[in-house]
Amino acid sequence: MRWKRHKYGSRRVCADGFSFDSQMEADHYQELKLLQKAGEIGRIEVHPSFPIVINDIHVCTVILDFAYDQPGAGKIYEDVKGKDTALSRLKRKMVEAAIGIKVALVTKGKRIPGRGPELAQKVLGVKKDAKALPSDNPQGDSVQQNNPADSKAV
Repeated sequence: MRWKRHKYGSRRVCADGFSFDSQMEADHYQELKLLQKAGEIGRIEVHPSFPIVINDIHVCTVILDFAYDQPGAGKIYEDVKGKDTALSRLKRKMVEAAIGIKVALVTKGKRIPGRGPELAQKVLGVKKDAKALPSDNPQGDSVQQNNPADSKAV
């Protein structure tokens, strides 16, 4: 299958059987897996989808990048963007208005303290300059991909 070229030059990446729209999104997934392994977050959902229905008319389906459970904060929804466009802002607003959930935007410049090499060192005991992150799922961590057609736990 040949994929359409992205407007901003990103390339699709596959990791753990999931297809991500960019390397940045795949890297964030690996980061979330490390947080899950450290026990800082719970179950991860990949590409959760939300149908937007207004006045009994299905307008569209918005697919976010990630959702996960965070102790003390509840369910967190995230959308990873290299460049935040007007369309992505509109989709986040539609989900917030129609479904009532807040969507966090993850961008290149927005670095969350305690993630990245520091987290890898804490969880895996690797050096700070280590660049490789585990791509396998040896302990069967709960990762779920939501698809509008069928939901299955991975």
